[in-house]
Amino acid sequence: MPEECTKMGFPKEHRHRLCCLRQELVDAFVEHRYLLFMKLAALQLIQQKANKLDNPDVMENGLSATTDVAESENLGRSEPEDVDPKSKEVIQNACKAVGSISSTSFDIRFNPDIFSPGVHFPEACSLDSQKQLLKDAAAFLVSCQIPSLIKDCLDHTVLPMDGATLADAMHQRGINMRYMGRVVEFVTKTPGRSQLDHIYKIGVTELITRSAKHIFRTYLQV
Repeated sequence: MPEECTKMGFPKEHRHRLCCLRQELVDAFVEHRYLLFMKLAALQLIQQKANKLDNPDVMENGLSATTDVAESENLGRSEPEDVDPKSKEVIQNACKAVGSISSTSFDIRFNPDIFSPGVHFPEACSLDSQKQLLKDAAAFLVSCQIPSLIKDCLDHTVLPMDGATLADAMHQRGINMRYMGRVVEFVTKTPGRSQLDHIYKIGVTELITRSAKHIFRTYLQV
């Protein structure tokens, strides 16, 4: 886990062991990795052209980053036999960096059973890379999605009026309700804390209400 997540006390073990990542988070994470894939490929293409021309001012002589990003996008969608060896190496390096299961094209897939203790996999499977991909997605939630939610609240892009609308805003970004405490904590550490006072009050109210629900549920089931 990244250092930022370990400082927050992650990973944490839940009693029901059924924690999952929302589909909205998976979509946002894959899109984030695809943009990273294109940037890495474009950077390598720029370096290859610079080495080929042996000119330190190559970017000023007509090669643009926009062109290389477009080329990298085409590379990610090309068939393996249509790609020259040097470009194939670019694709392989970019795929490895973003955790793609394929070395010839961008392909992110998650194994939902990778952390299930009762599920066994063949020895040939690369379990470490599959586990790391899920960890990266969970870290993406904490380090990117929650700050993005708070930023949108500061910019008034999102205007939660009560617990239901705050929950909807969190779910739209793939943030599970079990991260409500982290959202409230992030609000308290935000420089514009005074502008988020209503978010703080809604979050604390939701924490108290949901905690009480879990406590009372035990007695209601007896």
